[in-house]
Amino acid sequence: MAWRLLCGSSEGCADVLHGVTTMEMLEVLEHPHAKGGSSDQAGWCGLAGSCPTLPGLLVEPTLFTLVVYWLAGLRLTAHAFGLTVLLSILVLNVAIACGAFFSCAFGSMPVAIAYLVPFDYALMMTSGIFVRLSSIPKFISWIRHLSWLMYSNEAMTILQWDGIDDIPCANTTEVRPCLSTGEEVLDRYDFESYRFWPDVFALLGLYAAFHLLALLALRFRTRRK
Repeated sequence: MAWRLLCGSSEGCADVLHGVTTMEMLEVLEHPHAKGGSSDQAGWCGLAGSCPTLPGLLVEPTLFTLVVYWLAGLRLTAHAFGLTVLLSILVLNVAIACGAFFSCAFGSMPVAIAYLVPFDYALMMTSGIFVRLSSIPKFISWIRHLSWLMYSNEAMTILQWDGIDDIPCANTTEVRPCLSTGEEVLDRYDFESYRFWPDVFALLGLYAAFHLLALLALRFRTRRK
């Protein structure tokens, strides 16, 4: 579905945008006591290096959503569009926060990527984009609670389908059954309309958690030097 492009697109942008933050943090790791600074100050300075990129982290997902939203023919209401922009900004920033954590936690970029790629695939597979959440085996279903893709996918799906009472059906088959209401669409993907704001707060929580983990990892590594 069209809005799912918005759920994952910001993650692709993260690889480009978080480069400045990563380089700054690596420089801090190599010279934690430069100019008389302590390791604690070095940790805070490394994270503060992301501040200059903040305008881009707000403007780029907004512009991207502005283009894709109308091209995809999504719900034409200011409420749905505004919240979609908010979700796109959150997804991008959570993805960058995750990248910052992996950059700080591992000694080199190749090692960080080696761990990040399977982690990223696990988040994608449990996001509800490819399979229903209820069909995911229980021993890996817990991973979805770490997936910003799952939260954004559910939230954007709710924005598009909640309150829709009449969906015209044509050429229905067993593979493509008739879903005549928005509630049926949400139920098909195991989503609940009341979980929109919990999803938003979950994204905010992931953003804070990844940055906190990045700070702790950075402090740990600077203290070892």
